[in-house]
Amino acid sequence: ITTVLTVDFLRRYLNPAADGKRRRVRLIAVAIGLLTVAISFLLPWGGGNFFEMATRALDPFTGPLAGMFALAFFDRRSSGRSAGIAFVAGLAVGFFLAFGHHPLGIPPFSFYLIAPGAILATVATGLAVSRLVGDRVE
Repeated sequence: ITTVLTVDFLRRYLNPAADGKRRRVRLIAVAIGLLTVAISFLLPWGGGNFFEMATRALDPFTGPLAGMFALAFFDRRSSGRSAGIAFVAGLAVGFFLAFGHHPLGIPPFSFYLIAPGAILATVATGLAVSRLVGDRVE
């Protein structure tokens, strides 16, 4: 997560050569690391399987990321706009599969289905949007 934040987001918007901005990026990386360690101390009170908790927390994000890679790899008509819309749809499906059972009062979905469902939603939405909007990249 730290690498994605620092490389994909912060370097894009900040000049990495500037000392103050570089220091800020390093502080953010340290803060994320400290937050991760602090959360790990709370695991004994989590009341459940650590693998299931980690999967429910991470797969709503990793599924759409994998779906965007699959969309870019297999579909030449997709562009940034269709991939962005597909990513948001994949996030929505991933979060619904991970946590949607709470507000609905239904039994939880299997945590093994979160990433495949989010990937499928991302790819299907990306294909549909790229066909409907026609934002072909030449």
